[in-house]
Order: sequence, then structure tokens, then C-alpha cells
Amino acid sequence: MPTTKLKFSYVKKDFFQIVENWAEEYGYKLKESEGNHRVYKKGGLLYLGDVNCPELDIIFQNGHVTLECWFNTVAPGKLIIFPLWSMFSKKEKADLGTNSSYGHIAKNKMREEINDLLTRLGQKNLPKPKYNNAQGFISHLPKPMLFLIAGIIIITVTLLLVFIMIIR
Repeated sequence: MPTTKLKFSYVKKDFFQIVENWAEEYGYKLKESEGNHRVYKKGGLLYLGDVNCPELDIIFQNGHVTLECWFNTVAPGKLIIFPLWSMFSKKEKADLGTNSSYGHIAKNKMREEINDLLTRLGQKNLPKPKYNNAQGFISHLPKPMLFLIAGIIIITVTLLLVFIMIIR
């Protein structure tokens, strides 16, 4: 189960106050809390059954922080072709550093959010992926998915043109 795991020192006493303010600002809800261990999860109607749902696991003990973050994902083809089916599909944890096409948008969004938290804690930001544009993203998609996307675009444009001709 790939996750992004960071370890660093933080000596100030306001650690969880900073984390709680950050979580509230970005819409993360406290899922578990036990002593110095907290788990935050972001979710809602836009996250179809936890797909691309970010989670953050934090342990703060004796000035040492272990921060682990990931999001749940399914294969992109399942999400595009069968969005409701993806609600019941087996989810996999995806980290923020891999160069796969799975959850590309969710990865970038979560990386920005985590980087804001790290900045507030005085830590270095997570590096950006090797590709950070549409061309890099598309080059990582499987060919059947590219044909599906191209077909959807062609059909949509054709229907739009027919609709415009009918209106005139």
C-alpha cells in the first residue's frame, strides 16, 4: 500500500493547533483521535465512495512527527466508464509521489494542501512530480482509455454541431 510518509522534528507545543486550523481550512474532518495520534479524512458527495478521498495520519510524540498521507483510488477506466461501480470497487492507496495517471488531479490538489501544512510547520515542501501538465498526464494513460476519450470528444463535438445547425 503506497503512501507518502514524512518524519521530522517539531519542538513547539502548538503542533496540533496548527494541524487543526489547517484541517478546518481545507475541509478535513477528524476521523480518529487517540492520544498523540490523529487521522484526518476529507470527503463528501464529490468523492464517489471514497474515490480520490484524501487521508492524513499524524503521530506527534516527544517532538517527533510522523505524517503519512494518501488517497484512495480505483483504475481511471473504471471511474470514467462506470462511476457508480467505482463506489463499490476495491480501492487502493495511492501516494503523492508516483508518476501514474491514477488520481492525477487529486494528487496535485492534496500535494498543495500538504505543502501548505508543511510550510506552516516550517518544513520543506513535497517535490512536484516529473510531469505536471496535460501532455505528461495523457502520455501515462492506457491506449484504450485514450481511444475512449477521443471517441467521447468526437461524439460530443458532432452532436454540438448538429444542434447548432438545427437551431439556425
